[in-house]
Amino acid sequence: MHEFGIVLVLGSIVAALFAFFQHRKAKKIAAAPFHKTGELAANSGMNGLVSTEGAPRPLAPFQAPCSGKPCVYYQVSVETVWDKQVKTENGYKTERGSSTVRTDKAGTTFVLDDTSGPLTIDAREKVSATLKESFSQTQNVSHGDVVFGQYRTHVPASHGEERVTGIRVTEKIFAPTDKVFAMGKLAGGAMRTTDGLLGSLELYEGGREQLLGRSARNAKFGFIAAAAMFVPGLLGTLLFKASPAAASASSSCESGITDTTSADCSDRVYDDQGKTYAWKITKAGVYDVHVTPPAVTLPIDPEITIKDGTGKVVTTGPGDVRQAFAPGSYSVNVRDDSKGRAASMKGGLGFALKISGTPSEEPAAPAAVASSDPKPAPTPAPQPVAAVHTDRTSPVTPNKEPATKGGHHKH
Repeated sequence: MHEFGIVLVLGSIVAALFAFFQHRKAKKIAAAPFHKTGELAANSGMNGLVSTEGAPRPLAPFQAPCSGKPCVYYQVSVETVWDKQVKTENGYKTERGSSTVRTDKAGTTFVLDDTSGPLTIDAREKVSATLKESFSQTQNVSHGDVVFGQYRTHVPASHGEERVTGIRVTEKIFAPTDKVFAMGKLAGGAMRTTDGLLGSLELYEGGREQLLGRSARNAKFGFIAAAAMFVPGLLGTLLFKASPAAASASSSCESGITDTTSADCSDRVYDDQGKTYAWKITKAGVYDVHVTPPAVTLPIDPEITIKDGTGKVVTTGPGDVRQAFAPGSYSVNVRDDSKGRAASMKGGLGFALKISGTPSEEPAAPAAVASSDPKPAPTPAPQPVAAVHTDRTSPVTPNKEPATKGGHHKH
């Protein structure tokens, strides 16, 4: 239940973000002055953000280069598909992925007309629109000149650790067939990209009212979903404890440790510096600092270094230190014994750290020492031997030289 609660909380955050952006989109559309296409075409001197809608009509044929499909705007992405061998603590593994080489975008001018007169839309610069995939293909080459339909480009050879197995091209287009809502600035008798670093010409399929209704509906459902998931998720996270298995798997080492750790904590090292933890000892005693490597193919070869509060090395050991410590502040550093090894591992090297100890019992002080009286306790006088051997039948060994009167030996 604890883990499910965390999932619900994360889901509520995603839903809330989706709702926020939908709400922001609806507000922006509603705030932009809306005019008929003929009005904007006749008053090209209007300043600021304006919007309109109408049926699209091309001024000249314009096609996407890979698929050859007619559109008003396209985007072509070129990627290299690769694999590489990575060294991990579980041995060598094959990692696959892709890297973007280049992205080409282009558009054309077209008109929108709501029957009041045509307005030119200039989509040759930055355009914000929902694009649909129209083409995707991978060629089994690693570099060089490639051709996909009418699209041609050059892909340089890769000199990294990846082994390129193919070149993939993906094409997406904006090709409206019905009504289009456009939002931008008027300049030179056409609607264009707005000014600024984040400026763009915004194009949407559908009419203004349709977009406003859809955005408001999406925002409403997003906020409802966020609230519906957040409350039970928060309660599940706070009221239910994590399962022992999950707690053990996610038990990471705290930066500060007092006396001992309640259980093994897990952590990882990624470089020669390792990980350092602040350790505070409140009770003197014999403590064990133990590092356990995981059951993997290439485990960590641990080395422990313990320093006192001044930075002086107190002790060091290969993964297991047992020593008496006085109260004070210390630091515990865990690293791999081989220089450069942790950095060469994908994901570093894992370990479990445990600190246990047996605090010393404080010795009972004599009463005289414990007393507030600074005078030393009187030493009792020794008892004579005769007083001890009161039984006359008991054998008593005589002194070789009897003591003289006064307790001195005769010389």
